[in-house]
Amino acid sequence: MCFEDPVFKKLSFSLLELYETLELAKQQSAIKSHILAKVCHQLRTPLNVISFSNSLIQKNIDNIDPKDREITINCLDNIQTATQQIIQILDDIFMLLEIEAKKVEFESTNVNLLDFCKNIIEKLHILHSDKHIKITVKGDYSSVYIYQNMLKPILDNLLDNALKYSSENSVVNLRISCSQQKITFKIKDQGIGISKSDQQKLFQPFYRGVNVGTIPGTGLGLSIVQTLVELYKGNISVVSKLDLGTTVTLVIPSIQPMDLDTS
Repeated sequence: MCFEDPVFKKLSFSLLELYETLELAKQQSAIKSHILAKVCHQLRTPLNVISFSNSLIQKNIDNIDPKDREITINCLDNIQTATQQIIQILDDIFMLLEIEAKKVEFESTNVNLLDFCKNIIEKLHILHSDKHIKITVKGDYSSVYIYQNMLKPILDNLLDNALKYSSENSVVNLRISCSQQKITFKIKDQGIGISKSDQQKLFQPFYRGVNVGTIPGTGLGLSIVQTLVELYKGNISVVSKLDLGTTVTLVIPSIQPMDLDTS
């Protein structure tokens, strides 16, 4: 085909126009993501102030008139819970933006896996003080290499869901098994369960089960979890029955010191 051919010129122009349109769309998307990330970051400051002020009032609760103390305690608990929920939403949005921009890095960290999980659970108890997580560990967990920046939000979301959809005073079991090839996390609750039809859509963004009722949530958490598990080259499976509870099994590959980039 001759380069001077009108058909070729028209095709070339169309391709160029398409390319320019795609580039413009990319730039606009990047700008929107940047603005959203900045908003998420800026909102953290007033939320941290609220949370800190709330904790100061709680420490001085004994100075409040006894007849007003119970109402005050309930209000402070509600403020703390709402603040933590908003922070979690911001974390989810920020994580999605990081994934979309391909900024999630493989940062390997050597940890005591039991202590690592206990730290996650301790923070979750702020939101779910009426529930408990029981941990059992098998294998050598004292010195394990993990991608902490990916594993933490995965376990955060999975454990938070297990607690959130369980009844008061219930126990969630977290079983961890470590070997040279893999690390397996099994999270079992006795909560509301997930229907078969909902299980098929479980990892879709913004999707929530039909039986969640008024339990708060954005439907973003499990979508983030699945993406991070794939980046980690692991796998996740769910077994659940309505009103009988849910078991989530997460398997991630063990990182060996020889696999780490020491350059």
